Amino acid sequence: MKTNKWKMALLVWSAMFPYSTAVSYGLAQLPFTAHWPVFVRTFCLTCLLVPYMVCLALPFLTQRFQKWLQQTTHAGQAMSGTLEQSLPG
Repeated sequence: MKTNKWKMALLVWSAMFPYSTAVSYGLAQLPFTAHWPVFVRTFCLTCLLVPYMVCLALPFLTQRFQKWLQQTTHAGQAMSGTLEQSLPG
């Protein structure tokens, strides 16, 4: 069964937003990062954010919300059933 893209996007956002906000705030509080250009701070943020998302947040959330991610509406099921029946093979 396919995963709904909008549900996956919502799940990714729900993990990424709080973490990136906290790390951004934490970096801004460090006295030696105040003079860093924004692209350097963003680089540091993404160096922390990507491993967090790939190794911790997404595996946990996709396992926890697997059923919800794969649920489809009745109309979606009816349309996919119709499409599968009309395809040869």
